[in-house]
Amino acid sequence: MTAIERGIVYLKEPHPFNFARFLHGVKSDWVEASAILRAGIADNPDSGRLHLLLGERGLIHGEGPAALENLRRAREKGADQARVECAFACGLHMAGADVGECLAAYQVAVALNPQNAALRLNLTQLLFLRRDDDEANRQLHEALRGGLDDGAMLEAAFYQLAHTAAEPAPVFRDVAERLARGVRLRWNVLPNIERVRKDEPQKAALLEIVRKVMVGEQEPAILDKMAANWRP
Repeated sequence: MTAIERGIVYLKEPHPFNFARFLHGVKSDWVEASAILRAGIADNPDSGRLHLLLGERGLIHGEGPAALENLRRAREKGADQARVECAFACGLHMAGADVGECLAAYQVAVALNPQNAALRLNLTQLLFLRRDDDEANRQLHEALRGGLDDGAMLEAAFYQLAHTAAEPAPVFRDVAERLARGVRLRWNVLPNIERVRKDEPQKAALLEIVRKVMVGEQEPAILDKMAANWRP
């Protein structure tokens, strides 16, 4: 950290907060932004939003345990509850916490962020893993209504193919269109394939091909052949 940056941190709490957001959001410099936040927290230990920002951005950069700890501190310091619980639920999920613990966290987060479609989609995955298919379908419907980005739409399509009786042909067409625009699946859906494998090993094998297409490991042209023989 430069002397100038350190001088900014020593000022009141808004300065490290705003400077860190600038460094990360505009300059894409997480190393410096996180250093600013940590120093800002040292000078302002009761700032919930500094802990929250460090936790939220830390999750993006794969700092799972440290990010969760910062989110716990943000909660203790009275940071925005809706944002804290949203990030905390996602952090638990990404860290591979117990499904029951993650479900409880998501239920709190969704209650506080009812318009957050991505949260509902994450909850959908876990509900399908728990075989609570009725509630999973309800949450999936709400997520699709709420507006998902392209990557999340691929994830939603995967759950439709894996766990619902949705007509496969239009789902495959939608997937192919998004893939043609360069969209790729970024979420781990392997646990859903394993759930299907227990009951329908042949379908699980097909879903593994779909996953490889969605992440860019296999050519999308194979989807046309799969749609003709798919059994929902």
